Amino acid sequence: MSLVLYLSFLGCENKPQNYPFLKDFMSYLTYFNQNTGLSADFIPLDEQGNQMQRMYFLKALTQRQYIPIREEKNGKVYYKLYRLDKEKSTINDRILTTVAQFAEIEENFMSYEGKPFPTFKVLDLEGNQYDNQNTQGKILVLKTWFIRCHACVEEMPAMNKMVKAFDHRKDIVFLSLALDNEKNSRSF
Repeated sequence: MSLVLYLSFLGCENKPQNYPFLKDFMSYLTYFNQNTGLSADFIPLDEQGNQMQRMYFLKALTQRQYIPIREEKNGKVYYKLYRLDKEKSTINDRILTTVAQFAEIEENFMSYEGKPFPTFKVLDLEGNQYDNQNTQGKILVLKTWFIRCHACVEEMPAMNKMVKAFDHRKDIVFLSLALDNEKNSRSF
């Protein structure tokens, strides 16, 4: 009997029942948002646990066959590809579609690495203009946000602390781009 139980246990490895966050779409979305930032620092792994290039990892996620599962070993964060059968349920299909959308966004961001910054021109609330010419050769830290984004607002004290810590550095420019109109941004 113990042999049967042992074999049953081995047969369950990496099955959805070991991942309670796969029970419904919202459970997975919560897991994904709390555990898998595709722009974070992680080591991408294929299904067998072999390290792979990040761009290939993201490409696999865009194919709507895999989801990333977070693993931690020796203080390092790994995301491993886990195959989900989209034909089995509409929940799996929704999960795969959502992951693919996030992966496509990150894949797009990665395509800009090493390329010149796009032409831009913005005014701050005091009327100071920032563009490619007057920020050239400087470190540009951009934060985009909007008033109703709770996570954005929660990050502000840490961002303000960073701005203050680097205030003496004239080679660093912090720009906070609010998606709200000027009136609402000023009153905030």
